Amino acid sequence: AVAAVAEYRFAEQRRWVRQEALPQIAGLVKQQRYARAWPLVEDSERYLAGDPEVERMVDAATRIVSIESTPPGAAVDVKDYADPDGPWLRLGTTPLEHVRIPSGYLRFKVSKIGVGESVTAPLPGPTVTFDLERAAKAPPGMVPVAAGPWGDITAYFGPIGANLPAFFMDRYEVTNRDYQTFVDKGGYTNPGYWKQPFILDGRTLTFDEAMGLFRDSTGRAGPATWEGGHYPEGKANYPVSGVSWFEAAAYAEFAGKSLPVVAQLGKVTPAALDKFAWPLSNNSEELAPVGKFDDLGLYGTYDLIGNVREWYWNSTGDGLKFLFGRLPGSYAPEVLSPFDRSALNGFRCVVNESPVADAARRPINLLKRDFSTVKPANDEVFAVYRGMYAYDKTPLDALVEPSLDASKDWTREKITINAAYGRERMPMYLFVPKRVRPPYQVVAFFPSARVNRLPSSSALGDIDFFDYVVQSGRAVIYPIYQYLYERSSGAPPDPGPALARDALIDWSKDLGRALDYLETRDDIDMSRVGYLGVSQGAGHGVILAELEDRIKAVVLLDGGIFQYKPLPGTDAVDFAVRLTKPVLMVNGRYDWTFPLNASQEPLFKMLGTPAADKRHVVFDTPHDVRLRRGELVPEVLAWYDRYLGKVR
Repeated sequence: AVAAVAEYRFAEQRRWVRQEALPQIAGLVKQQRYARAWPLVEDSERYLAGDPEVERMVDAATRIVSIESTPPGAAVDVKDYADPDGPWLRLGTTPLEHVRIPSGYLRFKVSKIGVGESVTAPLPGPTVTFDLERAAKAPPGMVPVAAGPWGDITAYFGPIGANLPAFFMDRYEVTNRDYQTFVDKGGYTNPGYWKQPFILDGRTLTFDEAMGLFRDSTGRAGPATWEGGHYPEGKANYPVSGVSWFEAAAYAEFAGKSLPVVAQLGKVTPAALDKFAWPLSNNSEELAPVGKFDDLGLYGTYDLIGNVREWYWNSTGDGLKFLFGRLPGSYAPEVLSPFDRSALNGFRCVVNESPVADAARRPINLLKRDFSTVKPANDEVFAVYRGMYAYDKTPLDALVEPSLDASKDWTREKITINAAYGRERMPMYLFVPKRVRPPYQVVAFFPSARVNRLPSSSALGDIDFFDYVVQSGRAVIYPIYQYLYERSSGAPPDPGPALARDALIDWSKDLGRALDYLETRDDIDMSRVGYLGVSQGAGHGVILAELEDRIKAVVLLDGGIFQYKPLPGTDAVDFAVRLTKPVLMVNGRYDWTFPLNASQEPLFKMLGTPAADKRHVVFDTPHDVRLRRGELVPEVLAWYDRYLGKVR
């Protein structure tokens, strides 16, 4: 009888593996919750060892690594990176050689009594090493970063790199509380903290003249966002903001630290981290207390993406200073005058264990393409290029879901159609205005790269770039383009030229299919179709809008022409000279993603649009014209009114 009971239990366990455990593991793997799947994997191997389906799931959910620590004997716990509130999973004690652990990107907690604890998120590799002794020696509130060479090739700088010393970096941005100490201890009255010359409009200011510029809203010494020499009530643990580069550098001197160089940013936030960290970062326009968000970095930092934008040591060739952090992408820069005290300006510090080489501190120039020497493709060659983007108009098989989250201004429909390639389905969202009679004018939207790493279109980004268009009575179609949102699975962090070309071709087809669907609706006026692209949607929008004959009016926000030389068939130069539709460009004067002189103006000049039908508006902003929303909205709506007609 005992044997029969045991056999029954064993049979039930095997049934449970096949019918319940394996489907759950598959679902968790799809969600990249590998650590959550770990107990199910272990039980499946125990109850159904050798089964081919179990072995396949084990391979999908786990990987083999070696884990070392200094000193050895440290406990190692992990959890899924995207599951910061999940439980820690104990792997064992170092050294762990060729052990099986959950797959995917993980958070590691390594600890040893008497030494300390380190919580980091190293990129996956065959061997992972943790130096608890050095972490224990880190100054308070800082994390250690190992010495060594760093290099990369970026879309903004081209090849860039440096041999960096070991250093410590602030875990969080410098807070109001931290900065208050600097103010209270005479930071603005001690010239010894202000090491750099104050050069403004070609003249070197005296110390007193410079200090006269660094006042709060009441005229006291302090950040521009403060009052009466003190931070706002309840904001002690918020990052200090409203500071110039000079103030950031002076605080660093006061604290016995330095501002980081750009290469140190690249070291601690490689591009491969972006798609994991960005969804967990503060990517809203409102600042938050440090430590509120869970965007853990490789070495234990937080908020390097999102929250305030942070000053870095390096300047451009003309003396402006770099800031990073508000845009997705490790090397998406903004540059401002070192005197700028905008409300989003903050910083963090480093402590270098040996001097940083001059090569890492020197000015950095962006890639610059000489468009005066570029010749567009002739008509015969361009016809071949255009053919690269053609697609067959196969059945759409549209599925329309019930209206979503209706607001006072619109209803939102989710529609899914067959893509023009593979056997994929493309979702898209149609914002239908209220209080306006159909048929509706419609604007096709292409978002900025801010949304690329968001995991799901259920939480759409960049809506505030077009909400006023819907409020004006026009519909907006928002396709979920290839490699954006949930369609980003499998996309590398830094696509090479070939994949970038393939993505652009897919984007053109996605836009075309979206308009194909709109043609099937009686409530859309397809004689009045506009295009609105932001940043990446503006840079590539020149190509997309030229290819799509149904588009009648074009608006490009925060866009320009890319400085790198793309593959044949994807060069905006070839398309810009042939784009004759009305084009409105709205840009920031201090945009360093698409610089005014090197990118915005060359694109505007080469547009084939007649001079009377193109307009370039430049605001005194960095790469985000939403900062001048009050002026932006009338410009965009007036453009659509002029070329699509006023809404009835």
